[in-house]
Parts: sequence; C-alpha cells; structure tokens
Amino acid sequence: MTRRVGARLGTIVTLLPLWFGCTALRELPRNQYAVRPERAHVVVHTREGARHDFDLARFSADSLTGYQRSRGDDTAEAYDALPPLALDGVSRIQTRQVDWYRTSLVMGVVLGAIVAGALSRSDGDAPGPTPPCPRCP
Repeated sequence: MTRRVGARLGTIVTLLPLWFGCTALRELPRNQYAVRPERAHVVVHTREGARHDFDLARFSADSLTGYQRSRGDDTAEAYDALPPLALDGVSRIQTRQVDWYRTSLVMGVVLGAIVAGALSRSDGDAPGPTPPCPRCP
C-alpha cells in the first residue's frame, strides 16, 4: 500500500465518526418549544403517559404536529401527519442531538489507533541494503 492510499484511508476512517456521530436525546426546556418552527427527531411525552416518536415536528404557539415517515413502496420520502397535540398536554419534549463529548472521544480513539499504526509500521518505501555485485571479487 502506498503512502497516498494509506493517507486517504486514514482520512476516511478519521471522518467516519463525523458522519455517524454519537447522538443522545436531550430534553428541551418548555420555553424553547415553539422557538423553532420545525425540529427533526423529536420524542414527545404527554401528561397521560403516551410517548410519540416523530421524524419531524412542526410547532405553533399552542400545538405541535408530528410527522412520521410513511412505510409505503414509494421511493420518495413521504410523511404521515398525526393529529396536532396541544402543548398544554405535553409533559416533556426530547430532541436527538449530536453528543460532542462522545463523538470527540470516539474520534480521539480512532485517531490514536491510526497514529499508533503509522508509528509501528516499518517504512516499506526506503531502499534496503545494496546486494553484492556479482562481478566484484
């Protein structure tokens, strides 16, 4: 494997945690519910004890409408809307967000493994000892 291919492979492996970063559910403060009109990956807990997982939620001043991906045969992503929920009937809302601490930890471990592998690998491109000349005495 040449150095160029190794460098590309190392870059791809280092960037993988950025694409598939660790995520965690974070509770949204009540005063932040309607600040953004739309949020992705929302979990809503109602006062009656029901739990709703939405791929997308749209907020208004007093209610939210949740959308889930339809499981039809269409290749285009379509969403099924659920009836609006009053914000007064919601006990808490959680959103899925990137957990930068865990993502950084994974990236550090991957980067450390790459550096350790690079340092322990012998340099295959360096010329070896010159073989003896067959014509020399």
